[in-house]
Amino acid sequence: MEMKAKKNKKHRIGEKQDWLFFLCLVAWPIIHFCIFYIGINFDSFLLSFQKITLDFSKGGYVKEFSLETFPIVWETVTSKAIIEAAGISLLSYAISQAVGLTLSLLFSYYISKQYAFAGFFRVILFLPSILSSVVMVTLYQYFLDYAFLDIVRDITGVQAQKPLLNRGPVAQYLTITVYNVWIGFGSGVLMYSNTMSGISPEIYDAAAIDGAQGIREFWHISIPLSFSTISVFVTTGIAHIFTNQYSLYTFFGANAPFQNFGYYIFKQTYLANGNMTYYPELACLGLMMSAVCIPLTFTARYLLKKFGPSEE
Repeated sequence: MEMKAKKNKKHRIGEKQDWLFFLCLVAWPIIHFCIFYIGINFDSFLLSFQKITLDFSKGGYVKEFSLETFPIVWETVTSKAIIEAAGISLLSYAISQAVGLTLSLLFSYYISKQYAFAGFFRVILFLPSILSSVVMVTLYQYFLDYAFLDIVRDITGVQAQKPLLNRGPVAQYLTITVYNVWIGFGSGVLMYSNTMSGISPEIYDAAAIDGAQGIREFWHISIPLSFSTISVFVTTGIAHIFTNQYSLYTFFGANAPFQNFGYYIFKQTYLANGNMTYYPELACLGLMMSAVCIPLTFTARYLLKKFGPSEE
């Protein structure tokens, strides 16, 4: 009995140590989430229903409850600038899914099958995610300004006079889009290739007996068994429509020739220059975007789950 009591006591001590380790492990991310997500977003939500005025006789900024911001922001939402930004954001998302997702899945399949130079491709495709975005943009711009022009001259015999980023809006947009598709390979390829690598080789062997190889193997086995990971990336990517500024600031600073949702919000915050009287309008704009983004995300999740391929 005494030995059993000691054993139970040690077991309880071990459980307490495990719980203590677990609490220490999750404490920091929980605190980070509470402060930088719940706290900031709750404060932004309250700002949407406030009017801030600058009154030095009352000691500076004065806050009061108001719904006047919503009609003002609604006029902004229906303005030409926002409509154009919405079109660019939606187009960028569509391209990233149609081109970026397709290429990421193909490269992931190639890497997961351990074909020639699979490890090399994994490193090269993930490299842009490791390096600073400023470094990658600098390298990309240098390539466009010098190496790309020399390549075009050697192939066509014609010397181009302007780099792509100094030409019209269409050439600039396509150049930025190519960069963002390339830079987005890293996390996608890493996640998809890991998921595909976890598929049992016996499934591939059974499919090969039935004649499913190559593209059929990729389409009927790799995609369905990786679809849960794919759907997560597609669904969470919807939020990027409203938040991602697609490296426009890194390329052009505060003077980009076109703008999407993310860049528009940045530009308005930049122009506010710390003046809090503008913040309720920005917070209200973010609230309206959330009112669109949240149901859109749940709808996409529902459709992917209902009509997507089954893992069975």
